[in-house]
Amino acid sequence: MSNNLKVGVLHPGSMGLTIAKAFNASGCEILCATEGRSERTVDRVETANYKDVGTIANMVEQADVIASICDGRGVFAVYQKDRPDEEVQFPVAREVMEAGFKGIYLDCNTIIHDPVESRWEKALEEYVNNNGASYVSAAIYGYPPAQGEKHNKSQYVRFLFVSGEKAQTIVDILDSNDFPLVGEIPPEDAKDYKRRLIEENEPPNPELYSRTDEVWTNAHSD
Repeated sequence: MSNNLKVGVLHPGSMGLTIAKAFNASGCEILCATEGRSERTVDRVETANYKDVGTIANMVEQADVIASICDGRGVFAVYQKDRPDEEVQFPVAREVMEAGFKGIYLDCNTIIHDPVESRWEKALEEYVNNNGASYVSAAIYGYPPAQGEKHNKSQYVRFLFVSGEKAQTIVDILDSNDFPLVGEIPPEDAKDYKRRLIEENEPPNPELYSRTDEVWTNAHSD
């Protein structure tokens, strides 16, 4: 299956490039907004030959899907934390929503480790959906292929867990290529599921792992 969707990536760092490459391998055009970003980001976009649209507003005008993976910067701004008047803001999502985005907002930022603080993620979901877009929670989990491993379906070692009304759309897109990132809908919120797997020290699907990684077995050893 080939897709003619346009996917905006905010922003193409190391993990952002993983997302971009997976969608691009499915036939999607990748859009990036480098205004105000570092030279390293600009170089990544040029090297990957993705389309640089300059601003987030320009991205919103063109993109069907916007994937946010900001490495923690700009995802949440929390004021009066843990107080009755706690306020949480979403700088990147707000810029996207205020520009009028109505497509799929794929939030890949799994930066919260304390399940209690997942209330901020729920607030982000509500904010996006209330502004006319479709929020999909996403969490990257697993290991990239070992050096020299061939990229094919039998050797997937990294998952993109997704949940939300449009989650199946993301799974269908990623299922159309042989890039080593597979979409999967877990039995709960994608980010909650990732947190639980980390706590329980479990691979998401051992049968799909092509190598034994000592991290799985040693993470909780003394």
